[in-house]
Amino acid sequence: MKWIKRLKEEFGKDRVIDEIETRRIYSKDESGIEDSLCDCVVFPESEKEVSRILKFASRFKIPITPRGGGTGVSGGAIPLKGGIVISFSKMNKIIDIDEKNMTLEVEPGVILENIFKEVEKSGFFYPPDPASYENCTIGGNIATNAGGPRCIKHGVTSNYVLALDVVLSEGERIFTGRKTRKWKAGYNLPGIFLGSEGTLGVFTKIYLRLIPLPECIQTLLVPFDEKAYAGICSSEIIRNKIIPRCIEYVDESVFEIIGDDIKRFFPDKTRAFLLIEFDGKEEEVKKDIEKILPVLDKNHAIEIYTGIKEYERQKLWKIRRDILPFLEKTGYKVRSEDVCVPFAHTSNLIKIADEIRKTFDLKVCVFGHIGDGNLHINLLWEKQEKETLNRAVEFLYRKVVELNGTITGEHGIGILKKDFLGIEQDNTVISIQRKIKKILDPKNILNPGKII
Repeated sequence: MKWIKRLKEEFGKDRVIDEIETRRIYSKDESGIEDSLCDCVVFPESEKEVSRILKFASRFKIPITPRGGGTGVSGGAIPLKGGIVISFSKMNKIIDIDEKNMTLEVEPGVILENIFKEVEKSGFFYPPDPASYENCTIGGNIATNAGGPRCIKHGVTSNYVLALDVVLSEGERIFTGRKTRKWKAGYNLPGIFLGSEGTLGVFTKIYLRLIPLPECIQTLLVPFDEKAYAGICSSEIIRNKIIPRCIEYVDESVFEIIGDDIKRFFPDKTRAFLLIEFDGKEEEVKKDIEKILPVLDKNHAIEIYTGIKEYERQKLWKIRRDILPFLEKTGYKVRSEDVCVPFAHTSNLIKIADEIRKTFDLKVCVFGHIGDGNLHINLLWEKQEKETLNRAVEFLYRKVVELNGTITGEHGIGILKKDFLGIEQDNTVISIQRKIKKILDPKNILNPGKII
């Protein structure tokens, strides 16, 4: 293509790659969608270069797909219309940790784990922790408003974003937000870009707030002989105004797939367990544990394992975070749903998963952030079951929305869920979003075919 030749002349052959293997690699994410291929991948090194790429793309109406670590599971980073994938792997600097103001300035390609490590050296804590933190980038986290286990107490990505440098679709650069803890000048433009999945602008610099590193972390492991007890117990914990930093749920459907790696931690009759964690000052954590023990006891916990050592804690979290990658190695295709319901309905969500098993005869594995009502209901399917899968997904979404929940708590809409957005949002709300998209991206070149 002539425009690729011109792009190479402008940025250099080493940073504009159009050989087929690179295009294949950068045209995939963790969604399993593989029917799209970009025309080339560009590796900018600065905001100015991103601006030049977008000016070029706007002039020739070339689709742009921003890409971080490619860890998304909804198809957000798939170049559905071909064109240019912008990889931020070279824009990966932690620019400044401002200890006096407890803020962080980073480029979008920084791996989240690196942020954790660097800020902790200075005694700070950045809480949002999606399971893919070892590979995902902060830019991708902003694009999906990522969450993770710790968000029950500490909140999601949007709770930590102060300001953004954004390049708009025609190459114009803007700074939106402030580096202060509060501001109210005009509309909340950072909020519009947060969770927009690369469809409204391209982030080039991100300004985050930090909090002090917790003095103490204590973990509890709590098995149950009935899944329902675990669900009821998680709601009871919140009802008693006890807010751990994590309440994670894993049930027997996962045991069946993963087997001994998990089973060896528990009594034989275990059908589900909660992984509960507190953080804060040592005395506060001690009081929280004292408050939660009677709630666990009352709700039929088989055992309550406390005093878990750090190496054991790390092992448990590794098992928990590896569940989805393990499912993906079983030979089944995996549709990972991240529906979220109000606290009081978490038990209903567990029942809905059971209904799907019985009604659609699909394997269903359930785990996730039950403390904030966000369970990952993973549907395992084979090629011939595609139609059944789609019916099961729609069934799930309708049931969740009936409970005043959402079809996505943290993964985003991307490609996989865009046909179902109308279940949750009415035509007026969708129309408003289309108008915002048209204003900010009049030529529809920014990640076209996503969300709406």
